[in-house]
This record gives sequence, structure tokens and C-alpha cells, in this order.
Amino acid sequence: NTTKTFEEREVENMSIGENLRKIREKTGMNQTELAKAIGVTASMINQLEQDRKILTVPLGKEIAKALHCKVDDFLAG
Repeated sequence: NTTKTFEEREVENMSIGENLRKIREKTGMNQTELAKAIGVTASMINQLEQDRKILTVPLGKEIAKALHCKVDDFLAG
């Protein structure tokens, strides 16, 4: 059966920024806390979550480490 659930379709349509926000919120961290943990501004985190900045691999690795997840999680949700 190749029919996808609503949740599976929703994840496929989520952007990297939306996935980042979702993961960050699950950890209970706010944008300021995450920014401080990785040495960037809260504005940068906001821009990443709104897809106004592109997430680079090195920054993605730092964020993943701070959020205790894998970089792949930002891609897949």
C-alpha cells in the first residue's frame, strides 16, 4: 500500500526551517537559548526557521548537537 497518511504528506511538505523549529520546540529550547548554545544570534535562528537564511552543513551540525538530534532530522522532519 503506497497511500501516505496525512502526517507523512505533511512532513514531506515541511521545510528545513519548519523541521528545525519543530525539533527545537520539542526539546523545550527557545530561539535565544539555542542561539546562545551555538554562538549565533536569536535573529539568525529565527531567519533559519523562516527559511530566510540557508542552513549550512557546519551550522546544521552545531544545531543538531545542541538539540541532540541528527542533521538528517532537519531534512526529514
